[in-house]
Amino acid sequence: PMAETMPVSRRAIDQALALDDTLAEAHAVNGLLLDNLNRVDEAIVALERARELNPTLSDAANWLSTSYSAIGRREDSVDVLEEVVKRDPTYGPAFNNLIASYTRTSRFDQADALLSRVERIVGANDDIQMARGIIGVMQGEAAAAAQYLRSALDLNPNSSVNKMWYGFALMMLADYETLAEYGLKEHQIIAYVEQGYVDKALEAVESFDFSIAYAPRAIGEIGVALLRHGETEFYLDFLEDRFGTVADMLDEHPVSQGWGTEYLAELVWAHRQAGDEATASMLVEESAKIVASFGDDVQGNWVYTDAAARHGAISGDDDLALRSLRQSLDNGMILLLEIDMPFYDHLRDDERFQAIRTEMVRKIDEQRAILG
Repeated sequence: PMAETMPVSRRAIDQALALDDTLAEAHAVNGLLLDNLNRVDEAIVALERARELNPTLSDAANWLSTSYSAIGRREDSVDVLEEVVKRDPTYGPAFNNLIASYTRTSRFDQADALLSRVERIVGANDDIQMARGIIGVMQGEAAAAAQYLRSALDLNPNSSVNKMWYGFALMMLADYETLAEYGLKEHQIIAYVEQGYVDKALEAVESFDFSIAYAPRAIGEIGVALLRHGETEFYLDFLEDRFGTVADMLDEHPVSQGWGTEYLAELVWAHRQAGDEATASMLVEESAKIVASFGDDVQGNWVYTDAAARHGAISGDDDLALRSLRQSLDNGMILLLEIDMPFYDHLRDDERFQAIRTEMVRKIDEQRAILG
């Protein structure tokens, strides 16, 4: 568990730096540790120092790109990754993160070019298959994405990153049986609920280990599972038991600027259902800050336009919600789990919302038909 390993790691890093302050690897691992503790600014200092000492240290560069992304420095993140991949195209973590960064800003031509260049060197390995799957997910081509990601999983069954993307593709296809078998635990919880195994889902929630998951995403996805099926009180009690107050949770697991608004819409809706408008309003303000940080470069990515739609729904800006949902669909979002979230309930009689959902169902059916 992280609570046990962090102090041990901290002591080892401090001892290494005390013996040799020019040890690039120690500064790099220090940066990774600080990033995991959400001390991102300090992490960046440590990782930049590691790169000064050893500019070829690929792990340090890859971790630095993640920290840059978390605070909205997306171009700096991409620059670092491009440098690493140019020097070492066989280093899978940077390659995969660069593919994700290109798709984040809808630079699909660059993603395809990078993929082709690296594939000529490494062959059609699991990283290449996963990259094709990531591109498919972000373009709404869920059928092809699922096939590529399953191939990658067969080649590397232990990759949690691939399992995450495979889970996204399976949720787009509403293939909950396969999701329950192959998904990350948070995705399995969704699959259990969608198949009617609510008790099994609740048991999985109660035993969930946040130390081995990306907590902000997992918190939101557990909310997707529970809130759509009336388990609001269970969700809030669970989060309070694990994290304490909402302020404590925001401090321990802040929402990154690198990927949507994560769990904020779920928490807003849940607290409003519980009659806690003060907490809901505070969370809406947090959501507004994150959405305001999105640049024009991400408006072709459905994760970001969907985040704007979510913010519109929870902040009372129905025009923003509907406009952004339409843009998300056009960008490739085919995810009934999302559009059927309860914070959109007040829009269900709107003809624009109905048209978006109808078109989404049609696109999902088309993708499912490809797989037979």
